[in-house]
Amino acid sequence: MDSLAFYIVFDIITLFLLGFFSIFLLSLQRGNTTSHRLLAAFLIALALSYTDGLYILWQEFFYAYFPHAFFVGLSFELLLGPSLFFYIKTKTEPGFILRRRDAWHVVPFLLHVVFMTSQFHQYGADAKRTLLDSGAVFSYPEVMGLTIVALAHFGGYAVVALRALRRYRHTLGGRQAALKSQSLTWLRTVTVGFFLIWIMRFLNSMLWLHIPEWGDANNIDVRPLMIVAAFLFACLLVFKALRQPDVLAYEEKQKYSKTLLSEAENEAYLTRLMAYMERDKPYLDPSLDLKALADGIAIPPHHLSQLLNGSLNQNFFDFVNTYRIKETQAILATTTSADKRISEVMYEVGFNSKSVFNTTFKKQTGKTPSEFRKEAARLRRKRQQRQEA
Repeated sequence: MDSLAFYIVFDIITLFLLGFFSIFLLSLQRGNTTSHRLLAAFLIALALSYTDGLYILWQEFFYAYFPHAFFVGLSFELLLGPSLFFYIKTKTEPGFILRRRDAWHVVPFLLHVVFMTSQFHQYGADAKRTLLDSGAVFSYPEVMGLTIVALAHFGGYAVVALRALRRYRHTLGGRQAALKSQSLTWLRTVTVGFFLIWIMRFLNSMLWLHIPEWGDANNIDVRPLMIVAAFLFACLLVFKALRQPDVLAYEEKQKYSKTLLSEAENEAYLTRLMAYMERDKPYLDPSLDLKALADGIAIPPHHLSQLLNGSLNQNFFDFVNTYRIKETQAILATTTSADKRISEVMYEVGFNSKSVFNTTFKKQTGKTPSEFRKEAARLRRKRQQRQEA
């Protein structure tokens, strides 16, 4: 078997695995069906985006008998990011539902389809063969533009997805910690695999477009590596799904399903809370608790708890301590606090535990209070020297 046939086998198996897994997800009734459909959409889009490689490997056959297949998969690259992004949201955000405003994520895909239709898809078979023979389907600037848009779109969603998983990791805990941890591992597998595929596509595009000009290196074909990587990714997904089927059906339960705030109430309460925190600074009171803060903005405590957990992804203590640390930074950065002991500042901003204060400060700023004060003093001296100069 020559190398070309070898890679075709890999490609066909990959497409079969992704398609078979997608059908399974669409038929799965346990768990969040929207989540299953989004993951199926991601896998189908991934499979379709790889069909162009298959058409290139079998180009003589498709050219002769089915030229309509060329370039079909290009547009579906712009569905990969949105489908993965919303899949992660359904798995990590309790009660998440798709809304009409989310449809704008599909706009790049639709625009790409319109452009491809005007350039190629609208023509008959003979006209398409003529375009393929002449190489006049796209101009070089169009190729550059399409490549940059696809890679930027692809990479942007990959970064957003990784950041969403990092936020989700901080919520692990409670009675369902083990299953949530398995869910995080599953989501990481999907997202990191997606990110690695993007890196390989980026490298392949740069070499193909000779950006930068690397001599003979630009003639390296990365597509075989991409095909094998996609095959391994598909195998890993199926293997993990078979080994831990509960992960697919797992979903974050809506904690406040009986008292769910409307979107308008949520925004109004959030505005009221932020204004109260900035204006009255209740966090300076070390005895502040959830009820006292809720009374301060005249809302029920359970609504405040829902607001903090659902909209800000923080519990009460993390939320309050964020303000206390910001206040600490403001104090330590001033010249008037130079003679103050850090322990005095700690009590002044509402902390009553040195260990909690130090741990929280280091977590939020990456520095100890002493290091932050020294850095702030150094920056003040630099500014003063520039002004004097």
